Amino acid sequence: MDKKFWFQLFGLVAVILLATFLAFNKKFLIPLTSQLMKPTGQGIQDQSKQTLKIQDSQGNLKAQINLELADTPDKRSKGLGYRDSLSSGSGMLFIHDKTQKYVYWMKGMKFPIDFIWILDDQIVDIKPDVPPPIAGQTDDTLERYGSVLPVNKVLETNAGFVEANNIQKGDKIIVENKSK
Repeated sequence: MDKKFWFQLFGLVAVILLATFLAFNKKFLIPLTSQLMKPTGQGIQDQSKQTLKIQDSQGNLKAQINLELADTPDKRSKGLGYRDSLSSGSGMLFIHDKTQKYVYWMKGMKFPIDFIWILDDQIVDIKPDVPPPIAGQTDDTLERYGSVLPVNKVLETNAGFVEANNIQKGDKIIVENKSK
């Protein structure tokens, strides 16, 4: 057998070992893929170029934030959990396929947030200053937070955002792509 055969065999074994490692080590794979994968533009815009504006009923701008979209089941499931913080002037918009009363919890959260429940483009409910779980708290003891009305979007921001910007029920949201 020649050197080319052994080189190909070694390469094949290395690929199989790497694939096996990645398949069974999700703690490594999930952060790696979230850093490497870029949205393709097929229904998902570049998150770094998304902004969300909040206006009062007269159209006056109250706030503008950089936006991350949670528009798939995996993104909605993880949300802001397991992060150390959310950068100032940022938020995560959860986009749901159906309009209904959604319930959220603070699993894996390390910092307090404000919940803003939205139907289409109107804020219908707000829960400010929701604290993270107490260290060691089990999932079954985590408080659940839900809107009083059916919604199709939920915005999570750093705690204090609602108060600092006087966000109220009835305010409107506008999601924009900065590149346009």
